Amino acid sequence: MCGGLGLTEPPEVTQWQSSTEIYLMENHLSELPENPCCPALLLLFLNRNCKLRTISPSFFDYMPALKILNLSRTRIKSLPVSLFRLTCLKRLFLTHCDLLMVLPPQIGELQQLEVLDLEGTMIMDLPKEVAKLTKLTCLGVTFCRRINRGPKYAKVNALIPQGTISVLTQLEELSIEVSPEDERWRSIVEAVVDDVCGLTRLDTLNLYFPQVELLRKFIWLGTSEVSRSLSHFKFIVGDDDERIIIHLPKDLEFELERWDRSLKYVNGMGVPTDIKKLLQHTTAFFLDRHMDVTKLSDFGIENMKQLKCCIIGECNEIQVIVDGTDMYDEADRSEIVETWEDDRRFLRSLEYLYIRCMKSLRCIYNGPLHRGCLSHLKSLSLVKCPQLTVIFTPGLLENLESLEELEVVDCPLVLSLVRCEDTSIYENTDTSIYESTYFLPKLKKIFLVSLPELISISEDLHIAPNLGAIKIVDCPNLKNRSTDEICRNHLTGTEAQSFPNDASREQPAPAVVSSTTTRNAAVNPSTSQIKRKPEVAPRLWKSLFNDLKLAARNFSAESLLGEGGFGCVRGFTKDTSESSLLLLGYIYSHL
Repeated sequence: MCGGLGLTEPPEVTQWQSSTEIYLMENHLSELPENPCCPALLLLFLNRNCKLRTISPSFFDYMPALKILNLSRTRIKSLPVSLFRLTCLKRLFLTHCDLLMVLPPQIGELQQLEVLDLEGTMIMDLPKEVAKLTKLTCLGVTFCRRINRGPKYAKVNALIPQGTISVLTQLEELSIEVSPEDERWRSIVEAVVDDVCGLTRLDTLNLYFPQVELLRKFIWLGTSEVSRSLSHFKFIVGDDDERIIIHLPKDLEFELERWDRSLKYVNGMGVPTDIKKLLQHTTAFFLDRHMDVTKLSDFGIENMKQLKCCIIGECNEIQVIVDGTDMYDEADRSEIVETWEDDRRFLRSLEYLYIRCMKSLRCIYNGPLHRGCLSHLKSLSLVKCPQLTVIFTPGLLENLESLEELEVVDCPLVLSLVRCEDTSIYENTDTSIYESTYFLPKLKKIFLVSLPELISISEDLHIAPNLGAIKIVDCPNLKNRSTDEICRNHLTGTEAQSFPNDASREQPAPAVVSSTTTRNAAVNPSTSQIKRKPEVAPRLWKSLFNDLKLAARNFSAESLLGEGGFGCVRGFTKDTSESSLLLLGYIYSHL
């Protein structure tokens, strides 16, 4: 148990001899013993030794019992020949080895291998000998983009030799990451999809589809065994130009990773039926640079019943996110009246909504209101929406009973977070109801940046009785009176304070992190984001132990011991030994 101790030299060879498990991850080792004698060694973790560049060709000669080997995030350029004589090896982790580009044909000699994980390691191609690994249950590969170096290098191997995937009939998890611009993938993708459709044990799939039509092969609503068995998937669909999520913060990149079933639809036109069908099974949806859709609800509200996270970026024609009239048939729309008695709930599962760089967006919701719409929304982020004028209406506020975090950045036309365009709401309603009601009861964080026209937060409606933090930057027209709408007389255990109007001062208030109206504050609107504490610290797990697959979803004992798709620890099984469990304790202690 020597992980994370900052070692620059490995333990003495005598210490290796009697060990059954050795943990040397996260050190500064640059060399290893030449050929240590480890007859009883079952598990060896050398991952995250970023100075480790070479391993002796005979290093594994005397490790006949080794079953689990992790060399992830090292700087090795090649694999030692002795590795391929490990006839008992079952799990091999080689993720994010930046200098490793070739997987040798000798990999086919490891015929007991069940897990082969090279995600993030940019290899040139998959050798045909992988087809010999018929016991594989998990295969993860990432391919580097082909570099055209002229006629001399014109002949290149196929990314995946024909028929390789189809013979791996025990596969339960398959991840293939490619450069969207690699013509080699486009030439074989249809054959690969056909092979994947024959894998009846498959539970988890990560794949890029250049054409929407390829989704039809899965027959999501038909009898395809694969389509009905997939419990985890990550699909990118569309003609991507490799400018993937450049405009989004890293936090949002990982947001897609932490959901069980994610779909990214890129550079699309219209609303294909196949995308609608796939949405019915999707929990995270990223709509990126769509050409002509005018609202999210064009994809069918009824198809988003399982949707929990939605990211929309650079869809220049979208003017509204949700149109309430989309719940009705076209013929009935003329008879619609606004009502709170409708018991149909839509988008009720959506928890996180992130909107970026939408030049035509004018409002979040339009049309008749429906009880329960967005009622589970926890986080709303709006960044760089130059035409946005309406965020909330009083009616919509009543639905947002679960909202915890709100971020509005660089939206120059926003006058108030709450817009009461229809004054009849006050004329026909007992105003004492609104005076005694606090909307957004669970709102804890507000982040307002670069809103030059903002003059009011909620137009005298009281919101956020449980606010924990507010930050206001570069909002020169926001007056003290507006902040009273939030803080006045309901910050538990504290006396609320108004915010100063002096542009040169920053004044903290009780239970409030900070607020300022400074114009020159060093804030980058394109990367700013409310930092929410994930339920199980997925971001930290991802950064520290991506190669162990301790990512993103559930950290129950079962998922740690090998269940749960891309979020599982593939290196462990339910017969994990006591020392392995000590390792899990070590990992927990570093969170």
